[in-house]
Amino acid sequence: MPDTPPKNIVYATAYFRSVRLRDEHFRTIAGRGLGAEIYFQFGWDKLSLPEHKELARTVAGELPACAVHLPYLNFEPGRAEGREETFAELERAMEAVRLYNPDHLIGHPYFDTLRDSVTGVRKFLGLRNGPLDDEIHRPSKRFLDLSLEFWLRVGAACPAGLYLENTHEHSPAAINELIDLLAEEIGRNPETQGTGAPSPYDRVGLCLDVGHWFHYAMGRHWDNLDEWVGMSGPRIRHLHLHDNNGQADQHFGLGQAGLPLPSVWGKLRDLSPPPTITLENHLLESLKQSLLYLERHPLY
Repeated sequence: MPDTPPKNIVYATAYFRSVRLRDEHFRTIAGRGLGAEIYFQFGWDKLSLPEHKELARTVAGELPACAVHLPYLNFEPGRAEGREETFAELERAMEAVRLYNPDHLIGHPYFDTLRDSVTGVRKFLGLRNGPLDDEIHRPSKRFLDLSLEFWLRVGAACPAGLYLENTHEHSPAAINELIDLLAEEIGRNPETQGTGAPSPYDRVGLCLDVGHWFHYAMGRHWDNLDEWVGMSGPRIRHLHLHDNNGQADQHFGLGQAGLPLPSVWGKLRDLSPPPTITLENHLLESLKQSLLYLERHPLY
C-alpha cells in the first residue's frame, strides 16, 4: 500500500487534460498544496500506457498526493450481465491506474433502491422516509456476491485504500454491508492488508459524498445526515464535498447552493478518525469558491 499522506491533505478533482496542459486548474491545485483525485471516467482509455506514465510523473513531481476516481459508466459491479467484458475493461483500466501509485481509490458500488441492482430492472417502489436500514435498502446476496468479486479484483490489482462512494443509494446500508465483507476478506490476506493497520477500515471504507446525499438520497427533504453518519461510523474514511440545490448533481462550490453546510459540518466534525477530503468541483471557479469556504469555515 502506498505511503499514507498526512491527514491534513485536501484533494481536488483533476482531469487528464488539465494535468497534460498544466493549465490554470492544475496550477491552482499545485499552488495551494492540494492532492489530485485523478478522474478516470472520461479519457483514460484514449491514452496509451506511456502517456499515462508521463502524466503520472507530472502528478508525482508537482503534487503532494494522488488518488484515483475509478471509471463507473459501464462498470456496475453488482450486475450479472456482461461480466466477462466488464472484467476485461477493468483489467485494462487498472493497468493505467497503477502507474499513478495512488494512495486511495474511489469507486461506485451502484446499489439503487429503486431498481434491482443485479438485473437493472426498475422497481418503482417510490421513496419513503423510513428507517435507513429497512428492508427496501437491503442488498440481495447475489448483489453482494457479485460486488465482492469485482472489488476484490480491484484490491488485488492496486494495493491502495479503497473507498466506496454513495451515489443513488437512499441509505448507506448496502455499502456498509459490502464494506464489512470486503474488510473481512482483505483482512485474511496479509499481502493486501497494508502496513500497520489497526482497523479493518484502514484499507477499505466509505467515501461519503454529501452532495449525493443531499440530491440523490433526498437529504434536502429528509435531513437525515445524522442517521447516515451514525450508521456508517468508522467506515467513513473519505469525504466528497461540493454543493447543489437539491434538484441536480451540480458540483457547485461550497456555499453556492442549498446544502445546509453549518449543520453538515457539525455532523462531520466528530468523525473519528477524521476522514480525508476531496473538493469534487468540476470547474475552476467552483474549486476556488470551495477553497475560500474552507478557509473561512474549517471542517477540522
